Amino acid sequence: MTTPHENLEEGFEKQKAGALPREWPAGRMGADDDGAIYVKVSTDAGKVKIEFAEPVVWFAMPPELAIGLGKSLLSKALALMVEARDKK
Repeated sequence: MTTPHENLEEGFEKQKAGALPREWPAGRMGADDDGAIYVKVSTDAGKVKIEFAEPVVWFAMPPELAIGLGKSLLSKALALMVEARDKK
């Protein structure tokens, strides 16, 4: 489950360092639900990169957050495509 946070970058770094307590903002989905996870969407070497703050087997999110993640992925991908086109 992803979680809203005022400063997502800060939340990502804190979780990656093990400095955030586990949270289940929408309730626990089952025994294998390890709680909220921060993800970071960026680009690296011409690829869209999704980085997780800790090891993940699966993750789920409400539709609104899924749309936000999709928009972020699409935005990064389109920027890379424009960059590649402009280099030609």
